[in-house]
Amino acid sequence: MKRAMMTLLAAMACNGAYADTIGLFAGISGWNADFTGDVQSGSESVDLEKDLGLDDDTFIQGYVAFEHFVPGLPNLRLQYTELSQNGQGTLTKTFDDVTFTGDVDTDVDLTHTDLIAYWRLLDNVVSLDLGLQARIFDGEITIKQKGASTNESTTAIDEVVPMLYGAVGVDLPLTGLSVGASLAGLKYSDNRMLDVAARINYEIEVVGVELGWREMQLELDDVSDVDADVDIGGPYLGVSVHF
Repeated sequence: MKRAMMTLLAAMACNGAYADTIGLFAGISGWNADFTGDVQSGSESVDLEKDLGLDDDTFIQGYVAFEHFVPGLPNLRLQYTELSQNGQGTLTKTFDDVTFTGDVDTDVDLTHTDLIAYWRLLDNVVSLDLGLQARIFDGEITIKQKGASTNESTTAIDEVVPMLYGAVGVDLPLTGLSVGASLAGLKYSDNRMLDVAARINYEIEVVGVELGWREMQLELDDVSDVDADVDIGGPYLGVSVHF
């Protein structure tokens, strides 16, 4: 992973293409995402849907980006994704050394902020960005059995995850339409994080409407005594502006 990052930085510094002007971009959208998969802390696996009652919900995501024409310096993008949900289910398993034997309330908070530094290699009808991304988690998973005050488990999710980032876009001339996709990911040992999005955008002057699909995949192997295989994905709809 370290070697890949060093190679990427060297390539960006030597071969980047740069915008002709300074640009500021911003957008906000509603993401209708569904939680699937399982988590494990101990010998038993807990299903997010069947055991904890997590379901699809609509979450807010937004971004601001700054692009410039200074050679060698990366463009910057800051993203925020609200990803907090409450579920009610029935759990008769042991998780995090706590044995649950009935109805439970679950609060899952995977809200995160992303800081992306990227270089634009192509900047015409086709655009191509490559860079580095840091995902900052500051949340937790809490499971509490109803009517049993001692049966409660809280697992903190307080991590900074570095990833490689890439994005490609294609403008459809004279239509106001564009299509694009982005990918961020990291894999080491048996752990993997992948975040993929595809979108179509219609723009008039400086305002755009964007329809897309985003999918997050998370696989953990004994990270803070937790194993996980979780997918979060669904469509999103939002608006954007640029200056």
